[in-house]
Amino acid sequence: LGTPVAGRDDDTTAGLVGFFTNTVVLRTDTSGDPGFGALLDRVRATTLAAYEHDALPFDHLVEALNPPRSLARHPLFQVMLAWQSIADGPAAFGPDATARLAAVPSGTAKFDLTLNAGELADGGIAGFLEFRTDLFDRATAQALADRLARLLTAAAMEPETPVGLLPVLGADEVHRALVEANGVSADRPVPLTLAEVYEVAARRHPDRKAVSCAGESLTYAQLSSRAQSLARLLAARDIGPGSIVALALPRSLDLVAGLLAVSLSGAAYLPMDPDYPADRLAYMLEDARPAALITDAATADRLPAHELPLITVDEAAGFPDGPLSQSDRTRPLSPQDPAYVIYTSGSTGRPKGVVVTQHNVTRLMTATEHWFAFGPEDVWTLFHSYAFDFSVWELWGALLYGGRVVVVPHLTSRDPQAFLRLLADERVTVLNQTPSAFYQLAAADREAPGHNLALRYVVFGGEALELGRLADWYTRHQENAPTLVNMYGITETTVHVSYLALDRETAASAVSSTIGVNIPDLRVYVLDDRLQPVPPGVTGEMYVAGQGVALGYLGRPDLTAGRFVADPFAHLFGESGTRMYRSGDLARRRTDGALEYFGRGDQQVKIRGFRIELGEIEAVLAAHPEVADVAVVVREDAPGDRRLVGYVVPAPGTDPVPGELREHAAAVLPVHMVPSAVVVLDRLPLTGNGKLDRKALPAPGTPVGGGGRAPRTVREEQLCSIFAEVLGLPAAGVEDNFFDLGGHSLLAVRLAGRIKSAFGIEVSIGTVFQAPTPAALDSALDVSREEDPLDVLLPLRPARPGDRSPVHCVHPAGGLSWCYAGLIRHLPADVPIYGLQAQGVGEATADEPLPTTLEELAAHYASRIREVQPEGPYRLLGWSTGGIIAHAIAAVLQEAGHEVELLAILDAYPAEGFRDLPVPDRAEALESLLTMGGYGPESLGDKELTTANVVEVLRREGSPLAALSAAKIEALGEVYLNTNDLVRGYDHRVFRGDVLFFRATVDTIDDTLTPESWTPYVSGRIDNTNVACSHKDMTLPEPIAYIARVVADRLTELEK
Repeated sequence: LGTPVAGRDDDTTAGLVGFFTNTVVLRTDTSGDPGFGALLDRVRATTLAAYEHDALPFDHLVEALNPPRSLARHPLFQVMLAWQSIADGPAAFGPDATARLAAVPSGTAKFDLTLNAGELADGGIAGFLEFRTDLFDRATAQALADRLARLLTAAAMEPETPVGLLPVLGADEVHRALVEANGVSADRPVPLTLAEVYEVAARRHPDRKAVSCAGESLTYAQLSSRAQSLARLLAARDIGPGSIVALALPRSLDLVAGLLAVSLSGAAYLPMDPDYPADRLAYMLEDARPAALITDAATADRLPAHELPLITVDEAAGFPDGPLSQSDRTRPLSPQDPAYVIYTSGSTGRPKGVVVTQHNVTRLMTATEHWFAFGPEDVWTLFHSYAFDFSVWELWGALLYGGRVVVVPHLTSRDPQAFLRLLADERVTVLNQTPSAFYQLAAADREAPGHNLALRYVVFGGEALELGRLADWYTRHQENAPTLVNMYGITETTVHVSYLALDRETAASAVSSTIGVNIPDLRVYVLDDRLQPVPPGVTGEMYVAGQGVALGYLGRPDLTAGRFVADPFAHLFGESGTRMYRSGDLARRRTDGALEYFGRGDQQVKIRGFRIELGEIEAVLAAHPEVADVAVVVREDAPGDRRLVGYVVPAPGTDPVPGELREHAAAVLPVHMVPSAVVVLDRLPLTGNGKLDRKALPAPGTPVGGGGRAPRTVREEQLCSIFAEVLGLPAAGVEDNFFDLGGHSLLAVRLAGRIKSAFGIEVSIGTVFQAPTPAALDSALDVSREEDPLDVLLPLRPARPGDRSPVHCVHPAGGLSWCYAGLIRHLPADVPIYGLQAQGVGEATADEPLPTTLEELAAHYASRIREVQPEGPYRLLGWSTGGIIAHAIAAVLQEAGHEVELLAILDAYPAEGFRDLPVPDRAEALESLLTMGGYGPESLGDKELTTANVVEVLRREGSPLAALSAAKIEALGEVYLNTNDLVRGYDHRVFRGDVLFFRATVDTIDDTLTPESWTPYVSGRIDNTNVACSHKDMTLPEPIAYIARVVADRLTELEK
């Protein structure tokens, strides 16, 4: 803080009239939580030392320290303490005059806070607090002053009290923070079990559909019959309340029947996702020691070795159905018996099983039903893995109210477009999503709007919600159809803790950290490290008490004792001996009672809804023999794309391969815990005090294999470009693995969408996982559609129903239109793109004679265009010689009575200009091949212009042209020479319309060649756009992107 000094210690200023005040900056050391008396000694020593230099002008100090400047605050300090050490009293000014000091408010605060205080003549301290009204309201400033007075009073009475224990809040503030802020309902329903509640709903709605999956469904009567028979089988094998039953089943009707059966038997279910690594499943089986494992034949073979009794759902066929009474079970079922055990990440590398009771689950529904009014008309989705606790809310929210749960197939859950269709087809009313999944769903909804959704609620949970990303959704949907609800939650307190209903205004004005108010039968305390409530607006750690707190961690009493601690405030709510859960999350309570969440206070993080202990991942990587040191962090190098990155230091004499380390991690950890990338470092960067310097950890590089082969086809090159675009990388190689480059399942969804936009081919997420490289995906796409990349008509982006008119791109003299692939990324996704390529190269035309006139060539191309677009208006584009051919095609189409609305010519000039040039030879044909790849003769260095050397350059530069066979290169040479000859003999006809021209302005060879050269052959305008590149570079990424933007704008104008 800052404090003023009079500046009159020097005798020379003592008698002068003037202003000599200076400001001294003080820092108070409260480390070690000293007693108040010891703190006074520290402050006295610091202050006296500072007064030794109080003549140093404050401006000089600011100049020397040079802190970051801001117009919003004063440099170095924002709080001023003006201490008057001598009490102000009247001063005599002669026999008839007396002067006294009085504060005259200026109406302007010089600092955020200024405490002006001093000693009173009769003892004590008094003063006033000045505050900035744009930062504080009067109530807040008054509260600060009251708390200071309270703290100082307590310190004066007991000066040896550590400063951290001095009271800040008054009794009324404590009551507001603990009791009033929680608004706990006095209505406490009778605890019930899942079986009791379910049986009531099933009796009421026997003929309603209870569950559906992939076209199959079961009514409540059918589901109850299956589950009750299986529950009786379990009871016959002495499995019931207090037992644990593991379930490993795919998403199916049997999964729901199996989960329900375990609950009806009274046992707790242990969900085991078959997609988890075998080592993790083996650990869960060893740690939980379930009494049996329910699975099916197909899944059983994928599970780790074990000696548990296996049970299949079909085995129960011989057992009677009907509701189980308490006498039918191994012992009576209590609401306090475990309902399920879900494993979460553990900091020591050992996951921990959270034991949640029957009552924990049933009260979750009754405590929230006043908000949602769930009922039998609701349709829910079981979207999440049943090993993720969000599934508890999804499953029982449907079954306990007579609603229907739609089990979402795994691949559908990873394909937003398919999932959007499912929501509409199944008339889903309650959707539960992690924000990451919803952002993908919203993007799918934006790309294909108009689905007739029946949603009443979309409930967010699992990770922090970015409210700013909801604006796009609200542009297409009413704010109450569906209502979006943000619910913060913790596995240890049964799925959900808080509730915040959103609307357009709330989403636009609230901060992303807002999580709302607590569920009525839960209490959220925001406490300091001494378990004392912090004032409103102050960040502390969240503790959760009440009816949702789980029993603890299975078989881990030490860990349970550390996280499930005694509730010191239970007496305020009529309880005793109850516990609260220490969340490790940081939050603050606003004055209006709402909670704001600020992330973890420990090393846990949340990625795509999963709570993850970074320490567990580090322990797995550290176990690799080639790793000496390791750190795992969450990076967000692209907005909204949070990913795990591992950093390893090699063990002496080793050279670990990042891909192998990821495979090592994937063999032990679930996919959501496997780092997207692993970076090898010589050493981990440390801060000055020896801690890991997370800010100094480098972003993952671009692990493109330098020795990998070049793309062999234009589609491989396009796929490499799409990989790089989706991953935010400069480039990607044809053999690079999408997931090794940092991809994950949500980015895989984006990749599939981009591939569909580029090629018009539906790609499932499963295909991306099975074929994760551009080369493998190229082969996978061939299964969907065979096409020759050398055929005359090359679909760069095929037309789909509802698309706009295509753009047809004509090859340059070299014969191939692969050079236009860059348009795919930059022209709108609903504009199809076709390339026209020379005859005589592809398999279909290899044996056909080359055309003898340009008129013949143009007529052939016009007919091929009409194969994919029978009627106009047509849009043509051509670069170099392709521009001349495009002009000729336009004339042919117009003469046949068709409309040509776009003719774009890229740095091409009329045919007569060719007649004065030397007749080209084989060397020039090879040079044209370099030009098509975007290179010039200088790229050869000192080497001769031969076929082998040209191919070497193309291979070195990663061009897909390098993969062409010698025979194809020879054929392209013949095409070049023939096309040149055709152009020389061609007499232009007049094109009736406007031309969109693009002129290369770098390294121009002939300044007489201008766009106006086309004037005799164009009846309309010639609109020129200069492009700052050379002729040969027109289709390189930056120029083609610029050209595409201009073309896109022209297309929009044409369609108005």
